[in-house]
Amino acid sequence: MASTNKVPEHPLYLLHGEDEFAVSQESRQIIDGLCPPERQTEVVEIIDGQVTKGEEVELLFKQVNEILQTIGMFSEEKIIWLRDCTFFPDSTVSKFEAVKTAVKSFEETLKAGLPPDRKIVISVHGKVSGRSTFSKTCAKVGKVYAFVKEDRPHKVIEEAIDEVSKLLKERMIEAPRSSIVAIATRVGNDSRQLRNEIDKLDVYLGPDKRKLESGDVALMIAPGRELAAWQLADAVAERNLPLAMQTLSTLIAQKQSEMAIIIGLSRRFRELSFYRAVVDSGMATVSGSNLRWNDESGKEMAASTLGRKPHPYVEFLTAKTARNFSRAELARARKMIASTHEQLLQSALPKQLQLEVLVLKLLNKNPA
Repeated sequence: MASTNKVPEHPLYLLHGEDEFAVSQESRQIIDGLCPPERQTEVVEIIDGQVTKGEEVELLFKQVNEILQTIGMFSEEKIIWLRDCTFFPDSTVSKFEAVKTAVKSFEETLKAGLPPDRKIVISVHGKVSGRSTFSKTCAKVGKVYAFVKEDRPHKVIEEAIDEVSKLLKERMIEAPRSSIVAIATRVGNDSRQLRNEIDKLDVYLGPDKRKLESGDVALMIAPGRELAAWQLADAVAERNLPLAMQTLSTLIAQKQSEMAIIIGLSRRFRELSFYRAVVDSGMATVSGSNLRWNDESGKEMAASTLGRKPHPYVEFLTAKTARNFSRAELARARKMIASTHEQLLQSALPKQLQLEVLVLKLLNKNPA
């Protein structure tokens, strides 16, 4: 079958993950790559996979088998798209015996081999474990695509920065790195929401203005997700007291764990201390919008000290922000955070009050 988008041809395509928009978008691109849009009414059979009962799953696979075995009236070629499935491994519906039996039978069909003029595209709502028999069967028969959202704070922002950069480039919008980071921080790594927000900025800028100014993000994009504990650490690191207190109040209202808040502060000040030390020692230099390592061993030291390989731009931002504090202030801050951590576990004082006092002390340039 001719491929308009140069999609590698396989008998089967399995697409899954928490990023449902990315799953849906990639599935459509695969369909378009396997069959020109003008022929899809003849070739593509779409089956809704959003089912909640065992008998519905059995009926669905009966329909799949009929399509596999029946010669089409207008075309011998057939692409079956099981769209937005909710019954594969790791879902609640998959625990029903009828569903297990139906999926097992489908696996045997795949192992036996599909007719050469038949292809199946399966898009799944949610993650399918790579350890499951179904996933392993699909990997042997065809191609598996996983769109898994990161939930680690630093990875969320790294993913979002990369996606925002790509979307802005597609629309030929120039943006300073600070604006890209601001969008990523406000929206997170939800593909659909990011695309919607960039589309909104595109319309706002219009055809004549293709450069994003610093105030445009604040004007057009409101924070679209719950604040995370590390966002308090960001505000404190920027020495922005009003924002820090507002963020802390919001986190408490969201019932964010006090331990998560204090751990976020502890990690951030450990990072700030590290980058302040390496810059002061001459191992690295903050230059332009980059952190340039003058000693390659510093990169290894960063990964070892921080427990991960930092994103280059996030690394630059941390090193730049570290200059907001002296070495003595950073050392004192880490002691205060450790002390508050202990008090949160032992003291009867309200935890919110303890955290508010800590933030005030951290941002006090003239401690008693």
